[in-house]
Amino acid sequence: MLLTIFTLKRERLFFSMVETNAALRSVGGGLCVGACWTCGAGLLPLRRPRTVKGLMPNIHPAINATATFLLCREIGRGMIARGRGKIINVGSTDGIIGVPDQVAYCASKGAVVQLTKTLGAEWIKHGVNVNAIGPCDFDTPMIAGALDDPEYADWIVQAIPAGRIGQARELAGAAIYLASDASDMVAGHMLMVDGGRTII
Repeated sequence: MLLTIFTLKRERLFFSMVETNAALRSVGGGLCVGACWTCGAGLLPLRRPRTVKGLMPNIHPAINATATFLLCREIGRGMIARGRGKIINVGSTDGIIGVPDQVAYCASKGAVVQLTKTLGAEWIKHGVNVNAIGPCDFDTPMIAGALDDPEYADWIVQAIPAGRIGQARELAGAAIYLASDASDMVAGHMLMVDGGRTII
């Protein structure tokens, strides 16, 4: 199951988590936690650090980091009680490397990486595996607006050794592996699906 949150209102986020947790208890399934936000051209407004008030705008940590933490906490309680479960967070190559003009996004995805590592270390003894998928730029509505800029689109492709952006179907195998029994000894890992972006 892929859970996508489109709201910043904590009350709505909380109720969504409670309802999803109840549904999971009824089927005993796992969960792919992906705190995503789409609005207009996408989640990647490019801002130079000097234009950002304070360390970062509130929107990125609220959606990428805080929502992922809250979902892990709520869903994790039931999984720990059952003694089994799989949580797959959605990270990013930008949580590993620095990207000019994307300070808020990179910092918030870096938080997801560390959250995944820490919960992975804490919860595996309870039978709960917490891992993440780390995609590069994929053909999704989130970056559609950015790809309309030829200069930015060329920069993205040049930064990926595969020479192209990813397609959504190419994330399926990673998700299936991390959700399966084959990953029972995998904890706190972000499986990169990035066309080689983070190895150069």
